[in-house]
Amino acid sequence: MDERDAVRQVTAESGRGGTGVPSRRGRRVAGRCGLLLAAATLTVASCQSGGSTSTAGGRSGAPTSAASLSAPSPSPTEATLNAEDYVLTEGPLTAGFTASPADPQSNSDDISMVEVARCLGVPAEQLDDEDQDSADGPDFTNDADSLISISSSAQIVSAEKAATDLQILTNPRFGECFGQALQAEFDASASSGTTVEIVAAETPPPPAGAQGLLRISMGVTAGGETVGLVLDNLFFIKGRVEVSVNYSNVDNLPSQEHLQRIADQISGKLQIQ
Repeated sequence: MDERDAVRQVTAESGRGGTGVPSRRGRRVAGRCGLLLAAATLTVASCQSGGSTSTAGGRSGAPTSAASLSAPSPSPTEATLNAEDYVLTEGPLTAGFTASPADPQSNSDDISMVEVARCLGVPAEQLDDEDQDSADGPDFTNDADSLISISSSAQIVSAEKAATDLQILTNPRFGECFGQALQAEFDASASSGTTVEIVAAETPPPPAGAQGLLRISMGVTAGGETVGLVLDNLFFIKGRVEVSVNYSNVDNLPSQEHLQRIADQISGKLQIQ
């Protein structure tokens, strides 16, 4: 596996997000990830077959989880919402990208939320990973460079969970703790000749309409060559909907204008609940 294959593997499994607090159920990160945005997370996997890890965080972020068959139904006073209505969809902002259906087989184990909770001083038993509905949006791949991609995930949760997730998302140490847990997962699942090193986990001001932005910069080394990978995770929480959008780039950062256009589409959809 050369360095571009290694980056593609990491990207393909670390660009799916959600919102909300970290969830112990797994959805891919980039390949399918979620935050808690309250679960939004960005999941990154190593080149090792089947070895994936999810991350999401910063002022927002945590892995998203697949819907549970036993997930609670909304109360009679709550309107029925569909997670599919809130994911990123094609439009002018995806010009230059080709859309493909989300991979239904992209489940993976989340990073240890127990470790993140311990780092933040939050009792593990307080973490709620239940959702009423969840959905992954299309995977958008850049036409000029297949290593550049955008993906999204959405969850319908209770008002109580959304409030709790927002508190965790805005914890000033969330990015630090999530980054530490993610690096530990990379180290534990590293395959021979391939390493992933997180260089920085930053939380720059998010674009208007988003509740958080987590930017993870890392180096992926394979075959003696190292490629820089930047993973931007946008997190949204409004009402009972949590959404995360994951934007992976090689070496460069996505433009602030493009991030704002993404935020405008998602925040506009969130107004309808």
